[in-house]
Amino acid sequence: MKYLKPVIVVSKCLGFENCTYNGQMKKSDIVANLEKFATYIKICPECSIGLGIPRDTIRIIMCDDELKLYQPKTESDLTDKMNSYCSESLNSLNEVDGFILRGRSPSCGPKDVKIYTSNKKGAYARKGTGFYAKAAKEKFPHIAMEDEGRLTNIRIRDNFLTKIFSSALFNEIKKNKSLDILHDFHSKNKLLYMSYNKKQMKILDNVICKVNTSNIKELFTDYEREYYRIFIRMPRISSKVNVIIYCFERFKDKLNSNEIDFFMHNLQKYQEMKLPLIAVIELLKSYIIRFEDEYLNSQTFFNPYPEQLVSLTNSKNKNDYY
Repeated sequence: MKYLKPVIVVSKCLGFENCTYNGQMKKSDIVANLEKFATYIKICPECSIGLGIPRDTIRIIMCDDELKLYQPKTESDLTDKMNSYCSESLNSLNEVDGFILRGRSPSCGPKDVKIYTSNKKGAYARKGTGFYAKAAKEKFPHIAMEDEGRLTNIRIRDNFLTKIFSSALFNEIKKNKSLDILHDFHSKNKLLYMSYNKKQMKILDNVICKVNTSNIKELFTDYEREYYRIFIRMPRISSKVNVIIYCFERFKDKLNSNEIDFFMHNLQKYQEMKLPLIAVIELLKSYIIRFEDEYLNSQTFFNPYPEQLVSLTNSKNKNDYY
Protein backbone atom coordinates (compact mmCIF):
# COMPACT_ATOMS: atom_id res chain seq x y z
CA MET A 1 0.00 0.00 0.00
CA LYS A 2 1.32 3.42 -0.96
CA TYR A 3 1.25 6.14 1.69
CA LEU A 4 2.15 9.77 1.20
CA LYS A 5 3.31 11.94 4.08
CA PRO A 6 0.40 14.03 5.38
CA VAL A 7 1.13 17.65 6.29
CA ILE A 8 0.24 18.15 9.95
CA VAL A 9 0.20 21.37 11.96
CA VAL A 10 1.28 20.47 15.49
CA SER A 11 1.70 22.42 18.72
CA LYS A 12 5.40 22.80 19.55
CA CYS A 13 4.83 21.96 23.20
CA LEU A 14 3.79 18.42 22.27
CA GLY A 15 7.27 16.96 22.47
CA PHE A 16 9.37 19.56 20.65
CA GLU A 17 9.93 22.59 22.89
CA ASN A 18 9.50 23.55 26.53
CA CYS A 19 7.06 26.29 25.63
CA THR A 20 3.95 25.79 27.74
CA TYR A 21 2.94 28.68 30.00
CA ASN A 22 5.02 27.15 32.83
CA GLY A 23 8.03 26.38 30.64
CA GLN A 24 7.36 22.67 30.31
CA MET A 25 6.65 20.20 27.52
CA LYS A 26 3.78 17.73 27.09
CA LYS A 27 4.82 14.38 25.62
CA SER A 28 2.42 12.71 23.19
CA ASP A 29 2.91 9.15 21.95
CA ILE A 30 0.90 9.71 18.78
CA VAL A 31 2.88 12.87 17.89
CA ALA A 32 6.17 11.03 18.46
CA ASN A 33 5.11 7.91 16.56
CA LEU A 34 3.66 9.82 13.63
CA GLU A 35 6.65 12.13 13.12
CA LYS A 36 8.58 9.93 10.67
CA PHE A 37 5.45 9.30 8.60
CA ALA A 38 4.33 12.93 8.34
CA THR A 39 5.59 16.42 7.59
CA TYR A 40 5.15 18.60 10.67
CA ILE A 41 4.55 22.33 10.76
CA LYS A 42 5.24 23.28 14.39
CA ILE A 43 3.51 26.27 15.91
CA CYS A 44 3.13 28.07 19.24
CA PRO A 45 0.69 30.96 18.87
CA GLU A 46 1.40 32.36 22.34
CA CYS A 47 5.16 32.57 21.80
CA SER A 48 4.58 33.93 18.30
CA ILE A 49 2.70 36.96 19.64
CA GLY A 50 5.56 37.79 21.98
CA LEU A 51 4.62 36.05 25.22
CA GLY A 52 7.63 34.68 27.06
CA ILE A 53 8.55 31.28 28.52
CA PRO A 54 7.39 30.87 31.22
CA ARG A 55 4.54 33.37 31.06
CA ASP A 56 1.56 34.54 33.02
CA THR A 57 -1.59 32.62 32.20
CA ILE A 58 -4.07 33.87 29.64
CA ARG A 59 -7.78 33.20 29.41
CA ILE A 60 -10.72 33.66 27.07
CA ILE A 61 -13.40 35.98 28.40
CA MET A 62 -16.81 36.96 27.06
CA CYS A 63 -16.99 40.75 26.86
CA ASP A 64 -20.07 42.45 25.35
CA ASP A 65 -20.97 39.30 23.39
CA GLU A 66 -17.43 39.12 22.00
CA LEU A 67 -14.65 36.71 22.92
CA LYS A 68 -11.42 38.33 24.09
CA LEU A 69 -8.02 36.85 24.88
CA TYR A 70 -6.86 38.38 28.13
CA GLN A 71 -3.88 38.14 30.49
CA PRO A 72 -5.24 38.94 33.96
CA LYS A 73 -1.94 39.66 35.76
CA THR A 74 -0.74 42.22 33.22
CA GLU A 75 -4.29 43.36 32.32
CA SER A 76 -3.35 42.93 28.66
CA ASP A 77 -5.88 42.44 25.87
CA LEU A 78 -4.14 40.09 23.42
CA THR A 79 -7.10 39.60 21.09
CA ASP A 80 -5.89 41.68 18.13
CA LYS A 81 -2.36 40.23 18.29
CA MET A 82 -3.67 36.70 18.35
CA ASN A 83 -6.17 37.27 15.56
CA SER A 84 -3.46 38.80 13.38
CA TYR A 85 -1.12 35.88 14.03
CA CYS A 86 -3.85 33.32 13.26
CA SER A 87 -4.72 35.03 9.99
CA GLU A 88 -1.12 35.34 8.81
CA SER A 89 -0.12 31.86 9.95
CA LEU A 90 -3.10 30.06 8.40
CA ASN A 91 -2.99 32.05 5.17
CA SER A 92 0.62 30.95 4.71
CA LEU A 93 -0.44 27.30 4.58
CA ASN A 94 -1.08 25.63 1.25
CA GLU A 95 -2.30 22.06 1.46
CA VAL A 96 -2.67 20.75 5.00
CA ASP A 97 -4.08 17.38 6.04
CA GLY A 98 -4.58 17.77 9.77
CA PHE A 99 -3.95 19.51 13.07
CA ILE A 100 -2.77 18.06 16.40
CA LEU A 101 -3.12 20.86 18.94
CA ARG A 102 -2.60 21.26 22.67
CA GLY A 103 -5.79 20.36 24.47
CA ARG A 104 -7.73 22.98 26.46
CA SER A 105 -5.28 25.74 25.58
CA PRO A 106 -6.91 29.19 25.17
CA SER A 107 -4.93 29.55 21.95
CA CYS A 108 -4.77 25.99 20.55
CA GLY A 109 -7.50 23.93 22.21
CA PRO A 110 -9.96 22.42 19.67
CA LYS A 111 -12.60 22.01 22.39
CA ASP A 112 -13.25 22.08 26.14
CA VAL A 113 -11.43 25.41 26.55
CA LYS A 114 -12.70 27.39 29.54
CA ILE A 115 -14.46 30.65 28.72
CA TYR A 116 -14.91 33.13 31.55
CA THR A 117 -17.44 35.88 32.07
CA SER A 118 -14.88 38.45 33.26
CA ASN A 119 -11.17 39.04 33.75
CA LYS A 120 -11.54 38.61 37.50
CA LYS A 121 -11.03 35.40 39.43
CA GLY A 122 -13.99 33.08 39.35
CA ALA A 123 -15.56 30.04 37.77
CA TYR A 124 -15.77 29.75 34.02
CA ALA A 125 -19.16 30.08 32.36
CA ARG A 126 -18.85 27.53 29.55
CA LYS A 127 -16.41 25.74 27.29
CA GLY A 128 -15.44 26.47 23.73
CA THR A 129 -12.53 26.57 21.26
CA GLY A 130 -9.14 28.28 21.45
CA PHE A 131 -8.44 31.24 19.15
CA TYR A 132 -6.05 29.46 16.77
CA ALA A 133 -8.11 26.28 16.62
CA LYS A 134 -11.27 28.27 15.88
CA ALA A 135 -9.57 30.19 13.06
CA ALA A 136 -8.14 26.94 11.65
CA LYS A 137 -11.57 25.29 11.65
CA GLU A 138 -13.03 28.26 9.79
CA LYS A 139 -10.31 28.20 7.12
CA PHE A 140 -10.10 24.40 6.82
CA PRO A 141 -13.55 23.16 7.93
CA HIS A 142 -13.10 19.68 6.41
CA ILE A 143 -9.62 18.96 7.81
CA ALA A 144 -8.97 16.50 10.66
CA MET A 145 -8.26 18.26 13.95
CA GLU A 146 -7.72 16.72 17.38
CA ASP A 147 -5.90 17.42 20.61
CA GLU A 148 -3.31 15.07 22.09
CA GLY A 149 -5.66 13.94 24.84
CA ARG A 150 -8.45 12.73 22.56
CA LEU A 151 -5.91 10.86 20.42
CA THR A 152 -5.32 8.43 23.28
CA ASN A 153 -8.72 6.98 22.33
CA ILE A 154 -8.41 4.13 19.80
CA ARG A 155 -11.48 5.01 17.73
CA ILE A 156 -10.66 8.72 17.59
CA ARG A 157 -7.02 7.99 16.74
CA ASP A 158 -7.97 5.50 14.04
CA ASN A 159 -10.41 7.99 12.53
CA PHE A 160 -7.81 10.78 12.61
CA LEU A 161 -5.08 8.68 11.00
CA THR A 162 -7.45 7.39 8.34
CA LYS A 163 -8.49 10.92 7.41
CA ILE A 164 -5.01 12.44 7.24
CA PHE A 165 -3.46 9.68 5.10
CA SER A 166 -6.44 9.62 2.75
CA SER A 167 -6.31 13.42 2.50
CA ALA A 168 -2.59 13.38 1.69
CA LEU A 169 -3.14 11.00 -1.22
CA PHE A 170 -6.16 12.89 -2.53
CA ASN A 171 -4.28 16.21 -2.41
CA GLU A 172 -1.54 14.63 -4.52
CA ILE A 173 -4.08 13.28 -7.01
CA LYS A 174 -5.66 16.73 -7.36
CA LYS A 175 -2.37 18.08 -8.71
CA ASN A 176 -2.39 15.63 -11.64
CA LYS A 177 -6.02 16.14 -12.69
CA SER A 178 -5.93 12.65 -14.21
CA LEU A 179 -9.28 10.96 -14.73
CA ASP A 180 -7.72 7.48 -14.67
CA ILE A 181 -5.90 8.13 -11.40
CA LEU A 182 -9.06 9.52 -9.78
CA HIS A 183 -11.04 6.46 -10.90
CA ASP A 184 -8.38 4.22 -9.36
CA PHE A 185 -8.42 6.23 -6.12
CA HIS A 186 -12.21 6.01 -5.95
CA SER A 187 -12.23 2.29 -6.65
CA LYS A 188 -9.66 1.50 -3.95
CA ASN A 189 -11.56 3.59 -1.37
CA LYS A 190 -15.01 2.14 -1.99
CA LEU A 191 -15.12 -0.04 1.11
CA LEU A 192 -13.58 2.66 3.27
CA TYR A 193 -16.26 5.08 2.08
CA MET A 194 -18.93 2.46 2.75
CA SER A 195 -17.69 2.03 6.31
CA TYR A 196 -18.12 5.77 6.92
CA ASN A 197 -21.20 6.76 4.95
CA LYS A 198 -22.79 4.47 2.36
CA LYS A 199 -25.17 7.17 1.15
CA GLN A 200 -22.31 9.58 0.53
CA MET A 201 -20.35 6.83 -1.21
CA LYS A 202 -23.19 6.48 -3.73
CA ILE A 203 -23.12 10.23 -4.31
CA LEU A 204 -19.43 9.95 -5.17
CA ASP A 205 -20.24 7.03 -7.47
CA ASN A 206 -22.64 9.30 -9.34
CA VAL A 207 -20.05 12.08 -9.58
CA ILE A 208 -17.60 9.64 -11.17
CA CYS A 209 -20.15 8.11 -13.55
CA LYS A 210 -21.44 11.39 -15.00
CA VAL A 211 -18.07 12.77 -16.00
CA ASN A 212 -16.52 13.03 -19.43
CA THR A 213 -13.00 14.12 -20.36
CA SER A 214 -14.09 17.67 -21.31
CA ASN A 215 -14.91 18.75 -17.74
CA ILE A 216 -12.17 17.22 -15.60
CA LYS A 217 -11.70 20.43 -13.58
CA GLU A 218 -15.37 20.48 -12.68
CA LEU A 219 -15.22 16.79 -11.80
CA PHE A 220 -12.42 17.30 -9.32
CA THR A 221 -14.26 20.23 -7.74
CA ASP A 222 -17.42 18.16 -7.34
CA TYR A 223 -15.55 15.10 -6.15
CA GLU A 224 -13.55 17.03 -3.55
CA ARG A 225 -16.69 18.59 -2.10
CA GLU A 226 -18.41 15.23 -1.70
CA TYR A 227 -15.21 13.42 -0.69
CA TYR A 228 -14.74 15.48 2.47
CA ARG A 229 -18.38 14.95 3.44
CA ILE A 230 -17.62 11.23 3.74
CA PHE A 231 -15.56 11.89 6.86
CA ILE A 232 -17.84 14.35 8.65
CA ARG A 233 -18.69 11.81 11.34
CA MET A 234 -16.88 8.82 12.77
CA PRO A 235 -17.87 5.44 11.31
CA ARG A 236 -20.38 3.44 13.29
CA ILE A 237 -19.65 -0.10 14.45
CA SER A 238 -22.71 -1.27 12.49
CA SER A 239 -21.33 0.27 9.27
CA LYS A 240 -18.00 -1.49 9.69
CA VAL A 241 -19.78 -4.76 10.39
CA ASN A 242 -21.75 -4.38 7.16
CA VAL A 243 -18.53 -3.92 5.20
CA ILE A 244 -16.93 -6.93 6.89
CA ILE A 245 -19.95 -9.12 6.10
CA TYR A 246 -19.91 -7.89 2.50
CA CYS A 247 -16.28 -8.99 2.24
CA PHE A 248 -16.83 -12.27 4.05
CA GLU A 249 -19.59 -13.25 1.64
CA ARG A 250 -16.92 -13.52 -1.06
CA PHE A 251 -15.32 -16.40 0.83
CA LYS A 252 -18.23 -18.27 2.44
CA ASP A 253 -18.48 -20.87 -0.30
CA LYS A 254 -14.78 -21.64 0.06
CA LEU A 255 -14.80 -22.16 3.84
CA ASN A 256 -15.98 -25.08 5.91
CA SER A 257 -18.70 -24.73 8.53
CA ASN A 258 -16.25 -24.55 11.43
CA GLU A 259 -14.36 -21.70 9.80
CA ILE A 260 -17.59 -19.83 9.12
CA ASP A 261 -18.79 -20.30 12.68
CA PHE A 262 -15.45 -19.16 14.07
CA PHE A 263 -15.45 -16.01 11.97
CA MET A 264 -19.05 -15.11 12.83
CA HIS A 265 -18.36 -15.77 16.51
CA ASN A 266 -15.47 -13.31 16.46
CA LEU A 267 -17.51 -10.77 14.55
CA GLN A 268 -20.19 -11.03 17.22
CA LYS A 269 -17.58 -10.46 19.92
CA TYR A 270 -16.50 -7.30 18.10
CA GLN A 271 -20.11 -6.09 18.01
CA GLU A 272 -20.35 -6.72 21.74
CA MET A 273 -17.08 -4.78 22.30
CA LYS A 274 -15.31 -7.90 23.59
CA LEU A 275 -12.79 -8.01 20.77
CA PRO A 276 -10.99 -5.21 18.90
CA LEU A 277 -11.78 -4.59 15.25
CA ILE A 278 -8.22 -5.38 14.17
CA ALA A 279 -8.65 -9.01 15.27
CA VAL A 280 -11.57 -9.48 12.86
CA ILE A 281 -9.81 -7.52 10.12
CA GLU A 282 -6.68 -9.66 10.37
CA LEU A 283 -8.75 -12.83 10.12
CA LEU A 284 -10.47 -11.48 7.03
CA LYS A 285 -7.12 -10.47 5.53
CA SER A 286 -5.92 -14.05 5.95
CA TYR A 287 -8.74 -15.11 3.59
CA ILE A 288 -7.77 -12.38 1.13
CA ILE A 289 -4.24 -13.82 1.01
CA ARG A 290 -5.38 -17.42 1.00
CA PHE A 291 -7.85 -16.99 -1.87
CA GLU A 292 -5.86 -14.30 -3.69
CA ASP A 293 -8.67 -11.77 -3.84
CA GLU A 294 -7.07 -8.91 -5.76
CA TYR A 295 -10.02 -6.53 -5.40
CA LEU A 296 -10.13 -6.72 -1.61
CA ASN A 297 -6.35 -6.69 -1.41
CA SER A 298 -6.38 -3.25 -3.08
CA GLN A 299 -8.92 -1.76 -0.67
CA THR A 300 -7.72 0.97 1.73
CA PHE A 301 -10.33 -0.17 4.25
CA PHE A 302 -7.90 -2.87 5.41
CA ASN A 303 -4.81 -0.64 5.64
CA PRO A 304 -5.89 3.02 5.72
CA TYR A 305 -2.56 4.08 7.27
CA PRO A 306 0.87 2.50 7.94
CA GLU A 307 0.64 -0.58 10.15
CA GLN A 308 3.48 0.80 12.32
CA LEU A 309 0.94 3.31 13.64
CA VAL A 310 -1.56 0.68 14.74
CA SER A 311 -1.77 0.60 18.53
CA LEU A 312 -4.15 -1.00 21.02
CA THR A 313 -3.25 1.40 23.82
CA ASN A 314 -6.29 3.39 24.80
CA SER A 315 -7.93 5.85 27.15
CA LYS A 316 -9.46 4.63 30.39
CA ASN A 317 -13.01 4.48 29.08
CA LYS A 318 -13.76 0.86 28.19
CA ASN A 319 -16.40 1.84 25.64
CA ASP A 320 -13.77 3.79 23.73
CA TYR A 321 -11.74 0.65 23.04
CA TYR A 322 -13.51 -0.31 19.88
